[in-house]
Amino acid sequence: MSPTSKIRRYRDEDGREWVQITFKRYDQEEESILLPRQRAMNPNELKNALLDRGATQDEANLDFARSDAELPPNVGVLASRTGWHRRSFLVSANRCIGNDDVLLNPALTVGSVLDIPSIAGTLEGWHRHVAKPALRSDYTAFAILHALAAPLFQFSRSRLREGALFHLWASGSTGKTTALKVGASVVGSQKHLPDWDASPRGLQELAATRNGLQLVLDDTEKIEDRARWKVLGSVVHQLTGGKGKTYSQAVRDRLPNVKFDGWSLSTGPISIEAEFSLGRKVRTDGDRARTIDIRVPGKAEGGIWSAAGYSGKKVRAKASECLSNSAEKYHGTALVEWVTYLVENQDTLETLVTRLIDKFVDHVSREQGGVQRRIAQKFGLLLAAARLAIKAGILPWTQRECDRLLLRIYRLAQEGAEDHETTEQDPAAAIWQVAKDEGVFPRFKKGDDIEIAKTCPGFIAGASDKRRLHMSTDALAELFPNTLARTLDELRSLKITLKGDGGKRTRQIRVCVAGRQKKVRFLVFNLKALKSAAGL
Repeated sequence: MSPTSKIRRYRDEDGREWVQITFKRYDQEEESILLPRQRAMNPNELKNALLDRGATQDEANLDFARSDAELPPNVGVLASRTGWHRRSFLVSANRCIGNDDVLLNPALTVGSVLDIPSIAGTLEGWHRHVAKPALRSDYTAFAILHALAAPLFQFSRSRLREGALFHLWASGSTGKTTALKVGASVVGSQKHLPDWDASPRGLQELAATRNGLQLVLDDTEKIEDRARWKVLGSVVHQLTGGKGKTYSQAVRDRLPNVKFDGWSLSTGPISIEAEFSLGRKVRTDGDRARTIDIRVPGKAEGGIWSAAGYSGKKVRAKASECLSNSAEKYHGTALVEWVTYLVENQDTLETLVTRLIDKFVDHVSREQGGVQRRIAQKFGLLLAAARLAIKAGILPWTQRECDRLLLRIYRLAQEGAEDHETTEQDPAAAIWQVAKDEGVFPRFKKGDDIEIAKTCPGFIAGASDKRRLHMSTDALAELFPNTLARTLDELRSLKITLKGDGGKRTRQIRVCVAGRQKKVRFLVFNLKALKSAAGL
């Protein structure tokens, strides 16, 4: 190996020059080191850096200045993110589709602890065992379209101002995580599904290593800060805004500046709107255009399988298990074929994507502007992904199936806001409407041991003349995601909700959850007063 063949030049997005030097260790294994070119030009610094990594003395005595002068003029891209660079697409640190020399900055180590894009099975197997069964649920199919739309974001900039986080929310086990796993199967394995339990910098680096790819974040409940709205507000704004925190030049070798196209799919027990309401904060229209809440039907309604016609909980649970297992067995092939198609056809993509976004917007919100139009444009990108992926043979669905699916999900988000306004006008009636279902809110007599499932939203208990409705705050937030705090104040003034412990809104109730005795906090309602206020 000649000295020059061991060295490759790169330039990062800030214009800094770097070199990658490949050398042999004492054990004869090859290794590479990435250094700023200025450091490599210093013989002592270069020698020490190579020795520290296990290079032999001969290798460490590299005459870099001489070798550098003999290098060809080609300079590669040192990327701070995956995705599009020049005319190629960087899928991961180890894979680039296209003819450009693109290297992911190794300082971004998130991919080493989470599943990186990978391949298992065949595209035909993914079609048969994942994509086709996923059509039985609007939510799993939506997650697939969301993943396919991510590499197209680059070509939507004439319409989309910022990225988006689509948030699937429902209390309890409704299949939300299954939907994430199915969507993630487009890119790779889902053994280590990313979640919200991370620092802001960690999430930014994760977004950089998923730039141009779907970023999934499971379960907002894993945010440790009790004021989750603060974390969600700041992090989502950064993720969808496309730029992380800027660090000083002195630490940039260890903490490189990161940029990304935030195209995320999230889950949680309540909507982002409700999280802000719990914090007594009001979101702006800009916030709503960036974070799009999509309600998943409750457990009693069938969760993500509500429209599949499955006969019971066990059948639905089996469907989720089978689809999750298939997504683990067949994954990643769709992304490789999809990105290869996009690289080969990139010169036509901006025109096609723009036209399809406009087509969707004209269909659903021609007379609307502002936030509603911005949300519709993001659904339009999903339409573009669907149409092109069908044409490329990536999706085994029909155009009609995709169009109808997207319209249902889009209208669901719109209807959620409309239903919400109606619910807020008569909160007592809305609460009783859900609480009267004994399958969801079990009944207990005075003196009974209260045994409930882990996902149970509440129960009714007490003597016949003093019956009380106990409901979790999360369950109530599903009904009033925009006005939870105001609704609680109104119910308190009507003496429908009872005082909590120690000045809190909730009371600690001893219950048996999944076979274990524990104290759980519930909002407590005077059932007689609630029914009276509801006109019953």
